[in-house]
Amino acid sequence: MDKELTLEELFNTKKALDNFMQEKLPVKLAYKIKKLYKQVSEELEILEQSKDSLLENYAEKDEEGNFRNNDGYFVISKEHRENFEKELNELNNIKVKISFTPIKEEEIENMEMTPSTLLALEHFIQFKEEEPTEER
Repeated sequence: MDKELTLEELFNTKKALDNFMQEKLPVKLAYKIKKLYKQVSEELEILEQSKDSLLENYAEKDEEGNFRNNDGYFVISKEHRENFEKELNELNNIKVKISFTPIKEEEIENMEMTPSTLLALEHFIQFKEEEPTEER
């Protein structure tokens, strides 16, 4: 099955998948999760490289050439902030196609997870009342 998701949605998906990567799962489910995790991670690696390029263009640097930060946040000058935020939003909203084998509801129905984890993974779960469809 294929789904188109934004890079921001994939970021949230990876956080949810991180939880599963440490769990003991039935082998078939573990395989699906690992394969999905790998694909999502590869897309997010490209995203991080693109974000690094944005920082190179817009973030302020100290005299040693390191990015300046304020309480863990990179410092973007006021004159560049609007362009930086615009480009960052464009980047986060890029849609990518993910090919995966759906996780069947029965495979996870006895598992405990937070609502936020379920929300982040819902694109990849085939619920009983749904028929598999191809997104175009």
